[in-house]
Amino acid sequence: MRNPAKVLTVVLTLFTLSLLIIVRFQTNNLIVSGELYTDMPVIFVDPPDVSGTVGENFTVVIKAFNLTCSFYQTDEEWVPGDPLPPPGFRYILSLGNLYSFDISMSWDPTVLEYVSHEVMVPVQTYPEGILNAPADKVEDNLDATAGTLVVVYGSRLPAEEFNCPDDNATIFKMTFNIIKEGACTLGLDEVTLYQRKLKFMEAMHKIPHHTINGQFRTPGARTRIVSLEVLALVGTQLYEPPLILGENGTIKVNVRNDGMVTETYNLTLYNGTVPLCDWENEMLNPGESMMYNHTLKAENLTRGLFTITANATITHGSELIHDSLSTQFRVVNTPLPQITLSPTEVAADEPVTLDASGSSHQDPDGSIKNYTWLLYEPGANQPRQKLENQEVATYSFDKNGTWRIELVVTDNWDITYIEDRPATEPYRTEITLDVAPKKPPSIFNIENIALIIIVVVIIVLVFLYIRRRMR
Repeated sequence: MRNPAKVLTVVLTLFTLSLLIIVRFQTNNLIVSGELYTDMPVIFVDPPDVSGTVGENFTVVIKAFNLTCSFYQTDEEWVPGDPLPPPGFRYILSLGNLYSFDISMSWDPTVLEYVSHEVMVPVQTYPEGILNAPADKVEDNLDATAGTLVVVYGSRLPAEEFNCPDDNATIFKMTFNIIKEGACTLGLDEVTLYQRKLKFMEAMHKIPHHTINGQFRTPGARTRIVSLEVLALVGTQLYEPPLILGENGTIKVNVRNDGMVTETYNLTLYNGTVPLCDWENEMLNPGESMMYNHTLKAENLTRGLFTITANATITHGSELIHDSLSTQFRVVNTPLPQITLSPTEVAADEPVTLDASGSSHQDPDGSIKNYTWLLYEPGANQPRQKLENQEVATYSFDKNGTWRIELVVTDNWDITYIEDRPATEPYRTEITLDVAPKKPPSIFNIENIALIIIVVVIIVLVFLYIRRRMR
């Protein structure tokens, strides 16, 4: 006879495994199982979890679920990413009646290579698609290098609004090629849905919705260097490169474990071929990431272009795998802005030429691309006038006193003066101009002289006439 305790143990074990399998199936197949939000429309990536090996292609579909012709009243505006606000009466939000959409999607282009995409507009052409005809493409902008796609389409009158209550509609399909082991998010970064503007709800024409990203992972995903950048370090503030001569820099390296097991690694930073620092016997659990920082001292930096490389040796099972990532950064010198005024002595309301053509850049690779004039009237802390994109400008100072004239330049690296960034001080210069009171009009101008001559001539003629009559 079988042992009842053993039988019970086996039954409980099988039951637990069944529950785990069911939960796992439902989690990995959220879209298939239909477990989508029903309080608002949903824009989602289907399938939500994708895996594949290097060299394979796969396709994901961006869909809309449960667009309805219903409305929701509330006292608060809906904020993207938030749930529906509590009921009320101030606003009427449409939960469907789609008339146009604006979707930005992103992926990691170092892991996935864009192959193609197809927008399914309108439903008269694509029965499983979205929007009613007539419909137009507003924007279909792909940047495969950056890993972004922006798709904007809209219906136009006399098209009807689109709805798909309790059902899915395909917005567009995307196909990728897997070019590297790793993982990334198939991100729906910005999604805006619009209903047709109605007179009684002119300001409330965006449709509330949920957004669900997709996830990609290769089965052999492992620890890798995912990013490397060099930034200017000013106190605790970071600025995008290039660095300005005299500033410290900071190297930021991000290492992430996309694999399924804990892995150890060694990480070394190089400036060219010169080692800078290293971290040994580092460890990351699955899904974890670590940011490493190294400061580049200003006294060790000269003007020029530098290459920073991060090398990692990862213990991947019984293998030692090497990963490397490089980036370049530049250290630049500053410009020499110069102001010339003509004339240098002026009275109020007289024009003055502001000339910055004598400005130059101290960096051999640098140039000035923009000039901005800030004119401060006597005693003022805020500029009275701002003249942009003018190397040479003309201005009439309408108030006597000492004016402050400031010139701010921007160079070809888009660096300009920032008050809290001391190294940008050379990007501005200023001088003062003493403006004399407005000169009173002279009685000896051409008009007055002509008038005096005419009057004298008349008097002489009258005198001669009278004298002649008296003879």
